[in-house]
This record gives sequence, structure tokens and C-alpha cells, in this order.
Amino acid sequence: MKLRMGFVSNSSSSSFIIKNVNNDEVAIYNKHTKEWECWTAHDILEWVKSMIKREQKRNGEEITERFLNSLENELHIDTIENAKDKLNLPYWYAGYQISYPSNWVLYDTTDNFISYEMADKIVKKFGIKTYETHMG
Repeated sequence: MKLRMGFVSNSSSSSFIIKNVNNDEVAIYNKHTKEWECWTAHDILEWVKSMIKREQKRNGEEITERFLNSLENELHIDTIENAKDKLNLPYWYAGYQISYPSNWVLYDTTDNFISYEMADKIVKKFGIKTYETHMG
């Protein structure tokens, strides 16, 4: 069993709607270079994974092969259209957020990885207005 120092839940998923997807990219402001960058879904997923590993290390938790495999298998990013039925999005997100099929949804299928602290970082980094940290 995995022990978490931060957010713990037995719910089925956490998710974040990433809006303003244009040509399979999102504009992200880099506060260090003070320039806008184009990020793909893969870029976002890799950033989130690296932040989760950093949080794991900072909390003194071991980064095992099992942890890395779970992270690869249980953290996803997909278009709303593809994730709508998988995640029961119409139930969790009422309104216009899911009416744009090109928007992306970033989600953790187990709630093992996204702590409240991590959720705050994701929201800030990607300007997310709509998210669910308990989806089940």
C-alpha cells in the first residue's frame, strides 16, 4: 500500500479541463523567459509527471520502479471527446466546459498522484478554471 503525505482519497479520479487548445497546442506563459510557449498534450503530461516525482522526493517518499510504472499507467491526458464516456464527464462537468471536444482533460485514474498542493500547481501553470479533485 502506498502512503501519501498530502492528499489521500479512495475516489476514482481527479481531472482538470485544459481549455483554449488550438492546433493540438496550448499557449503557456513562461514566467522566467517572459514569453509564451506552445505546449502539446505530451509536454503537459511530462511536466505533471516531473512535478509529481519532485513532490514525492521532497516528501521523503521512495521513487520505486513500481511507482514510476503506476505513474505511466494511471496519469493521462486526452481530448474531452475521447475521455467523455471513460470518465463520466457529463456527470462531473455540467455546462460549456465539455461542449468543446478539442479541449483536453488531464486525469489521474486512481487519485494516488495528485495532491491538493499538486492540483494548485496544475491550476496555476495551465490557467485552469474547471477541475475535480474527487470524482467518485
